[in-house]
Amino acid sequence: MMKRLATLLSVWLPFLGGAEAQDVAPSFDRGQTIVEIRMLVWSGFETPNSVAETIEDEYLDPDDLTPGGRDWLSGEIERQFKAKRAEEAGWPRSTDWDLLEAAFSDLNASGIVALHYAGTTQSDGLSDAAEIYDDLKAQGLDPSGFAFYHAQDVDTAIETHELFIAFGTFAEAQSDAPAIASRIIAALGKHGLHATWSGDPRTRIVIRPMDWRKRSPRD
Repeated sequence: MMKRLATLLSVWLPFLGGAEAQDVAPSFDRGQTIVEIRMLVWSGFETPNSVAETIEDEYLDPDDLTPGGRDWLSGEIERQFKAKRAEEAGWPRSTDWDLLEAAFSDLNASGIVALHYAGTTQSDGLSDAAEIYDDLKAQGLDPSGFAFYHAQDVDTAIETHELFIAFGTFAEAQSDAPAIASRIIAALGKHGLHATWSGDPRTRIVIRPMDWRKRSPRD
């Protein structure tokens, strides 16, 4: 974990800054928190309120967050969203994420459950896909497979311009998985994204390059 944070710091150091911390307990790592805020902000899925909730619930000990620390946190989140929205103003009308959204929309329409930002791990994504599969089956539908990426995959896409897509079928036997992979790759290619798969069932599809630029929602 610390190695990952050190890597992230080296990547984002030119962007770090913001208000000086005031009344923050010693165990409150401001530099680490700035990195975590930035990754959440630049994912494009979070609002200022949801970023604050995630940071407080998952990264900070409430006992370490003094009133001054809370003010600093709020100010840093606001600063980073302001910087991102300024960059968004110069983005093209259609970004790689918009192409991905269009491809996933096609996949969902064709019977492949395609999920954005499905939890933080592959286990989360599999659980989310299975839950949707059960709901669709109850409606008389029979999805043929799934595709998803999770929050850690978004972090990787931001850092390396590669987005990994997990995929498979809902059957215990995965003999149809290559066909599902081909359909996913075709849908992505239709919308201008270059995706490949090694053919090894232990690996995932990768979109490369993936310029991660998703516009953020507003509270």
